[in-house]
Amino acid sequence: MPKAMPLPTEEVNIMDRRIFKYTLTYEAGGWCKPISVPRHAMFLDVQEQHDLFQVWCLIDTDQEEAEPWVFRIVPTGAPIKGLLGTYVKTIQCDRGLHVWHVFRVGSSEQFRHR
Repeated sequence: MPKAMPLPTEEVNIMDRRIFKYTLTYEAGGWCKPISVPRHAMFLDVQEQHDLFQVWCLIDTDQEEAEPWVFRIVPTGAPIKGLLGTYVKTIQCDRGLHVWHVFRVGSSEQFRHR
């Protein structure tokens, strides 16, 4: 049987962390409007929900400084022009009738994929 972890002997500063959802607004060429996410947020997932692409992130609600995250969503078979970014996930909608490929464009320094 595993041993219990010892309790900290000094006060620990615990962040107020929560999971937030952000809607991606799809535009021409597969670009999405940037979403403003608190610095050091952790990307959890991107999925289609109620016909919209949603991003879930673990954030520190005490973090006031935000940064823009830019995504690009490309359907299978579509021509790709310009920046593509870092692959994130493939999403199937309408029981696989539509297949989309999600990329994060820009600095991946703060972007931590689970």
